[in-house]
Amino acid sequence: MLFLFSAVGLLALGCGENPSNKNQELVQLHERMLAVHDSVMPLTGTLMSLKQKCIQQADSAVDSTASNQWYLKARSLENAYNEMMNWMHRYAELKDTAGLDCLRRELQGIEAVAVHYGHSMDDARQALQAVDSISQ
Repeated sequence: MLFLFSAVGLLALGCGENPSNKNQELVQLHERMLAVHDSVMPLTGTLMSLKQKCIQQADSAVDSTASNQWYLKARSLENAYNEMMNWMHRYAELKDTAGLDCLRRELQGIEAVAVHYGHSMDDARQALQAVDSISQ
């Protein structure tokens, strides 16, 4: 009977999370987050340029509906930028102390920022290209 309890106890300990596996996963999560960040951050200059062009279109629009549509595009770009800045601030505060669950959420967060960057930039580019092709 004592042997059975010992075996169950050892099995339970063996099923626990291995600290070296946890550390390896933490490192991998950090690396994945930084890879996403590093792929998106260089787009910030282009994002801000698109935002300015959308504001210029809004300011020169002949009717309020068109103006509002351009301002919405500019706001979407601004929101994507703000999401990136907020994510970087959060990451800087928690990168050395966060557990796996927190880092998994932050990975999802930076991936969402990347999607928002892409969608808002694509939307602005398409609209600006349409204006350019009409004016030519």
